[in-house]
Amino acid sequence: MVMKTRTITFIILLCSFPVFCFAQKNNLKDRKDLQNLLQERKTKFDSYTSSLEKRSGIFGNKTKKDILASNEVLINIVETDNLIISTLYRVVDLRNLETSNTKFDAAIQNQNYDNLLHATDTLSKQVNLLTVSNKNYKSKASKFEWLFYAMSALVVWMLLVRWRKKT
Repeated sequence: MVMKTRTITFIILLCSFPVFCFAQKNNLKDRKDLQNLLQERKTKFDSYTSSLEKRSGIFGNKTKKDILASNEVLINIVETDNLIISTLYRVVDLRNLETSNTKFDAAIQNQNYDNLLHATDTLSKQVNLLTVSNKNYKSKASKFEWLFYAMSALVVWMLLVRWRKKT
């Protein structure tokens, strides 16, 4: 039972190791992408601000082209914001995965602790039973030891008696 649990735990950890390595690499890549996207958004927002100030029409008015250019820059900013949000979702999902893996690891450690505690209790009970049976065997052995000495003395006495009768 314990061996089966350890084997299953080892297989799960072995299978999830590449996922953790891949997740670490993706986490760093996502952070770098996020920084690049934020920098790109800043430059786009600066160009949007400058396009709002641009007035190429007669008497300093805005033309339709100026407004369309401003709208196009604004659409680019929204697309960049969407990329930033999707990258943030990936990072948050990865954090949630790491958190759940940490909880899973803690559960495995608690299960291993409980299994070890159960094994320790079982072994302690076995040691106590073996100690009691060892004491019983020692007391029986001492009784048989006295019996052996008594029988040996009896045999020696009988041999001496027989030897004296022959002589």
